[in-house]
Amino acid sequence: MPPIGSPAFFRDPYRTYRALLTTGTRTVRLSPHIVAVTHYRDCLDILRDPRFSAKRYTRQVAHFTEEQKREISDWTRASENMMFFMDAPNHTRVRKLLLRAFSPEAMAAWQPRILRLFIDILDGLPAGSEIDFMRQVAHRFPALVIGEILGVPHQNWDRLMQWSDVFIEFIATFQGSFELALRANRSTIEMLDYLRELTEEKRANPADDLLSMMVASEEDGEKLTSDE
Repeated sequence: MPPIGSPAFFRDPYRTYRALLTTGTRTVRLSPHIVAVTHYRDCLDILRDPRFSAKRYTRQVAHFTEEQKREISDWTRASENMMFFMDAPNHTRVRKLLLRAFSPEAMAAWQPRILRLFIDILDGLPAGSEIDFMRQVAHRFPALVIGEILGVPHQNWDRLMQWSDVFIEFIATFQGSFELALRANRSTIEMLDYLRELTEEKRANPADDLLSMMVASEEDGEKLTSDE
C-alpha cells in the first residue's frame, strides 16, 4: 500500500483508500505532526468540534527551522488571511461579509457562465480520441471558474493556474521540501502583487465579479481588510 503523501500515492490513491476501508483503519499517523482520519463519521465529528483548528497551514511548516520559517513568511501571512484556514471569530466575521456574494441567487446567476467555461474546454478537446480527463479537463476547470468569478482577465488565467498549482502542491505534500516551500513563497509574492493591482482596479472600476463585491462589502461597520 503506497504511503499517504508519497509520489506513488498521488499517482494512484485508490489502492490506499481501498486498503484503509477494508482493514477498518480509522486513523493513520503520517508524521510526528500529522494524523489522518479516514472515515466519514469521524471526519464530520472533528469538523464540528470547536477544539480543533482550521489552521492547517501550520502543519506544512512544522518541520522547518525558525530561520526557514522566516524565509517563507509571505506564504504564511497569505495563508493566515485565507478564509478556509480561519477559526471563529475571524471566520464568522469574514463569512458574514461574503454572504451576499455566495447567496443561492448569486450562485444561480453564475451558473450559465460556468457552464459556458466547461463547454469551451470540451470544444477545445480533440474529437474521436482518448484524452487524459484529469489533466485536460478536471485540472483546468476549477482554476478557470475561480478566475471567472474573481474577475481575473482571461489573458491572466494561465498565471493564476500556475500560482495555484504551486500553492496546492505545497499544501498537499506532507513534510514538503524547503525548495518546494521557497517556490510556494515566490508564487505567493507574485500572486499577491498581481491581486493588489487588480483589487485597486476593481476599487476604481467595479464590475460584476467577486473581487468588486469583496472591495465593496460592509456589514454593521465591518469591512474586509486589503490582505483578506
